[in-house]
Amino acid sequence: MDWDDFRVLREVFGKGKSYLYLGKPDILEVVIADAKEVVAISPEKINIKHPILRVIEGLPEETELTYLPEELDCIVNCLPLKLPISFKILARFVPLLKSDGHILVRLELTKEQDSYMEYILKDALRDAGLEEIARVSMEGEKYFLGKRA
Repeated sequence: MDWDDFRVLREVFGKGKSYLYLGKPDILEVVIADAKEVVAISPEKINIKHPILRVIEGLPEETELTYLPEELDCIVNCLPLKLPISFKILARFVPLLKSDGHILVRLELTKEQDSYMEYILKDALRDAGLEEIARVSMEGEKYFLGKRA
């Protein structure tokens, strides 16, 4: 995802103050450019230095919620996991999302999952307390835009 792609998403999200970024740092620099505070949780080492970025190295499912802001404007989920597992981990953080907050999830789908993605998403959204805004494809990647239900 490049800056032009993220600009389109910014129209949906608005200018967020507090972001939670989960997973691989693929689009982390783009997220930092549009936020006032970013907490990134990743099992991978993140070599990005920025005054608004706080990095927590480790697994998101094991991270204490007390280390995070009390309210989040946006959660960006770039975990390299299958869809049901990714949404299950995301669900831990949804209570921190403001009522008008949004999520962006990169959809990691196997070819088999792609054929029944609608069923997987329906269950995952219900379990995570989310609803869909849109799905977009950028640079060959599929992304899901959502908000609290």
